[in-house]
Amino acid sequence: MFKRGFGCGPSMPFFKKLDYDRAAGLYDLLDGSGLPYEEAARKIATVFQKHNVHTLLDMACGTGNFTIPLYRQGYQILGVDFHKGMLTEARRKALATHARIPFRQGDMCRDYFGQFDGITCMFNAIGHLTPREFNDALWQFNLQLRKKGILVFDIFNFSWLRDHFTYTTFMDQAGKSVGAWFVRFNHNALDERSKVMRVHQHTFVQQNRLLSHYKEEWDMQTYELRELETLLHLNGFDVLHVWGDYSTKKGFEEFKNDKSRSITLVAQKNG
Repeated sequence: MFKRGFGCGPSMPFFKKLDYDRAAGLYDLLDGSGLPYEEAARKIATVFQKHNVHTLLDMACGTGNFTIPLYRQGYQILGVDFHKGMLTEARRKALATHARIPFRQGDMCRDYFGQFDGITCMFNAIGHLTPREFNDALWQFNLQLRKKGILVFDIFNFSWLRDHFTYTTFMDQAGKSVGAWFVRFNHNALDERSKVMRVHQHTFVQQNRLLSHYKEEWDMQTYELRELETLLHLNGFDVLHVWGDYSTKKGFEEFKNDKSRSITLVAQKNG
């Protein structure tokens, strides 16, 4: 029986999706902090400026951590996510920062939101899609971009992951934030044939004397650069730039196939 997942309709039975509605309250504590959102937004804005981008669709916007910095760069932006819980957090943040951003719930592989000069889909959101779903999403992105519109997205680099994968249990997050202590342990698996990483996480959060334990398991699709370039070409895009990992100084590092954990692609609609 198929399971409802991240979006894009029924997922393959063997591809397990993360329930971000359940994880929304913990997202900023564990995954949404520490990333250079402002720097990444400024770097992407330098490309948008060269291509007359004024209107943006931020797909898989999550809790708005990247949508709001893009708004501050002066863009008219719509934030879209599949999960109501994430959108609740995004709207709360936008209100608190006086950012006049509309947020909508939607499916990136099926739903049409209008015509835009640019589309962003960042911080490994694409990895929650199966290859077929990703192809559907690229087709939808093409439909919603104006002529010569710009698409920016990132994904884990399989070439790096294969050579640096940790097969033992490890602690990937620990600290204190907003009165809560937290620690998270990972024990992951990598299928080199399908390039799917199965993530197993145990998270412990203590607030006052109450200790909560959260267990999550999901799959993350990874790609090699050549595969992404082929998919983009087949869906009507030309690759303009390839960047590597996030950088607190430059927004993104230079891409090196054997040293970059992530691939960030800037592509242009070729019609």
